[in-house]
Amino acid sequence: MIIDSTITIKDKTMNIRSRETVLARGLITLLLMVGAFTTVYAQDSTETPEAPETGIEATVMSMPGELVDVGGYQLHIYCLGEGSPTVVLDAGAGDWSLAMLPLQQQLAEFTRTCVYDRAGNGWSEAGPLPVTAQGNADALYALLTNAEIEAPYVLVGHSYGGLNVRLLASQHSESIAGVVLIDARPPGMRVVESEQFPEVLAMFQQQIDSVTPFIELLQSEPIPPEAAAQFVPEEFVPATLPTELRQTYKQQLATLGYLEAMVSLIENLEVSEEQVAGTELGDIPLVVLVAGEPGASPMGTEQAAAMQQAWIALQEEQATISTQSTVILVEDSGHYIYVDQPQIVIDAIREIVEAARTE
Repeated sequence: MIIDSTITIKDKTMNIRSRETVLARGLITLLLMVGAFTTVYAQDSTETPEAPETGIEATVMSMPGELVDVGGYQLHIYCLGEGSPTVVLDAGAGDWSLAMLPLQQQLAEFTRTCVYDRAGNGWSEAGPLPVTAQGNADALYALLTNAEIEAPYVLVGHSYGGLNVRLLASQHSESIAGVVLIDARPPGMRVVESEQFPEVLAMFQQQIDSVTPFIELLQSEPIPPEAAAQFVPEEFVPATLPTELRQTYKQQLATLGYLEAMVSLIENLEVSEEQVAGTELGDIPLVVLVAGEPGASPMGTEQAAAMQQAWIALQEEQATISTQSTVILVEDSGHYIYVDQPQIVIDAIREIVEAARTE
């Protein structure tokens, strides 16, 4: 088994954002906007509520790619560049293709690169519930097949997206040239949270309970996303997005399909991790990028550090699923490695792409 005996260290300064914040961001966003929106909307449900002053241009980006049927519903996929193997990017929970467009554009300079949106996210249609890693992996493989995206693929998963790509790679290894996991959620983390950090689970459940009334409102009273989007707080839009794209991001967060998918994803995290646990990649090249800093945490510095150590230990275990794996600890880096230190991610992907071309 060829695994680095020492973890490679990449040290660069970045703007830290915690993985716990990322996973809960969608729910927190809607939790904060529920009160403001429902109060205004209830005043007169026949009128569009007056939006607060944001100073953001109300521009909505047109869908850049195409919708492809994957079995009763359609997913959005967008590809740039030329060359094989094809890199496929899978965003983390609460994120979608728009967040990964800058990375896609850089990767497309040396190979074909595709981003897509999971069901209920971005420009994709809502899909069946519950949301699980197996369902996501099946849908992604159907998307690549039906969109006639030629294999082999280099699958790149950030955070929650890592569960999906690891499962797909293990079940369709003949189509995979390599896998890159960007601070990806490892199987077993939900058990660790439950046993050692119950505050995390309590926080998620409280947010789900708080968002449920808003979901019920949207189910009974369809509200235009452009109206609801005005109540999404600015701080929950990725800081890297230019002004003209921020309204697009907000509008997607304010849809029923997104909310239902996000709640289901969190409720079924343990199920998803169990689906992925024990999967192997054989000799498929694997790079595991790990953020070295936990970032801010509602639990406090000491507990955040303890959770970080548990996270790193599970990442090292995750690397053992391939006989050709490398673990890179990106020191002084938070969860969004591909935003704050994109070159580290690009270099890891490029290495796998070039190796596949020499075979």
